[in-house]
Amino acid sequence: MKYTLIHPDGKREEASWVKPTLEQLQNAVGGYIERVRLPGNAYMYVNEDGMSLNLPFNPHVNHLWPGGVLGVAIVATPSNWKGQL
Repeated sequence: MKYTLIHPDGKREEASWVKPTLEQLQNAVGGYIERVRLPGNAYMYVNEDGMSLNLPFNPHVNHLWPGGVLGVAIVATPSNWKGQL
């Protein structure tokens, strides 16, 4: 899997994780995680308390999860993923 952190300001980072720990995921999103399944065996991890923490809206992943993402999103994609980040 490839792990891409997508910030609300548009900044993108490739994480060097091979198999991230719960602690690594939580540190990256700033709290408890919620995992969202995406098409093509991909996943997105977000802060499940984004609304109560008043995290900023992340428009750069809205096409992946139209419900709206607040804060940093981690998108985990397999090497053969055909989706668009």
